[in-house]
Amino acid sequence: MRFFPLAIAEMAGEGMCVAGVDVETSKWVRPVVRGRRCLFADEASQFAPNCVHSIQLGEQQARDHSVDPDSLHTEDHVLLSVKGRDQPVDAATKVRILEQAKDHDLRLAAKSGRRSLFLVEPRQFQYREDTYGKPRFSFPSTLAATHANASGSELAGTRIAVSQSGPPCTCTRWTEFAARTWPDCEISDEDLRSLSSDARLFLLLSLSSLYNDRYWIIAAGVHVIGENRIWL
Repeated sequence: MRFFPLAIAEMAGEGMCVAGVDVETSKWVRPVVRGRRCLFADEASQFAPNCVHSIQLGEQQARDHSVDPDSLHTEDHVLLSVKGRDQPVDAATKVRILEQAKDHDLRLAAKSGRRSLFLVEPRQFQYREDTYGKPRFSFPSTLAATHANASGSELAGTRIAVSQSGPPCTCTRWTEFAARTWPDCEISDEDLRSLSSDARLFLLLSLSSLYNDRYWIIAAGVHVIGENRIWL
């Protein structure tokens, strides 16, 4: 398989999450250690952002029913080997891969079930810290929070929720990039366009662990690309 990682992130207390797509089929894949829901540092270090990797995968590894009762995390496959990687992709190639993989309607994609990874390109967004100091993205979508008590909204027919302040961001490459590029500022789509008029932002959204009997969406990977340049 020729695998393009879209998230390489630390997980709370367990290891590293590496997730992305098969560039030939746009199928979502999360390589894991056998018996685990993650990779450890040694395995994850074989993956580099913006590079296509040749990997060999084993069987699909279902998650325990107590962790994933709705069987949405179908992308986990045992990592057997990483055979090598190509030279870094150029901006046009990365945009093409993301365009093929992105979801045009987040609510319909989530409601279809049997998937825990989604890719969106919000036309408008804001990025800022919430009252607890947690960085979050907020953006208009068909999975907008409209719950009357302002604690979040549940997607009809599923157990997926999202806070009104937007999904938290766990992508350290983005948080470091944002702090370096726009120190001490809230960031919007207008700020991104000021970086470059052709800059585009894509978010890899992942379903986090169950919390209060729901899955919660987090932004696990952030990608900023222009016509001739990859910023992230």
